[in-house]
Amino acid sequence: MEGFIKLNRKMLDWEWYDDINTKTLFLHCLFKANWRRKKWHGIVIEPGQFVTSISHLSEETHLSVRQVRTCLEHLETTGEVTSKCQSKYRVITIKNWDRYQTSDKQPTSNRQATDKQPTTTEERKERKKERKNTVSKFGDYQQRKYNYKNLEEDIK
Repeated sequence: MEGFIKLNRKMLDWEWYDDINTKTLFLHCLFKANWRRKKWHGIVIEPGQFVTSISHLSEETHLSVRQVRTCLEHLETTGEVTSKCQSKYRVITIKNWDRYQTSDKQPTSNRQATDKQPTTTEERKERKKERKNTVSKFGDYQQRKYNYKNLEEDIK
């Protein structure tokens, strides 16, 4: 299994949060759901869906079959999931699946105004070496001028 899901702390206010079995089943569904489209036995399983059965969910979550059925009813009546039953399997769909996905975008707090990555430690070490070389070549005046210029770049 690959990928991540994200959970908002608002889940603490979710109406089923205090029901251990329903919460367990819902989290299990979130982890089991496909994160990309794929085919299974001639049917397309979309992101946010997965194929299972009541007995399989019971084995995976260590809940009884009756508990799984009750939890699924809870999740279906409040709109967290839908369940489509076939003769040998069931397709469960997480509604609002995109809410539980991580973003591919880089957080803006890690970006500089010029859209460049922040200076790394290695780059700082290289600048320090360059400054030492500048002192030996151009003297103290040039070094102060160079330091001032780099200080302005670092501030930006």
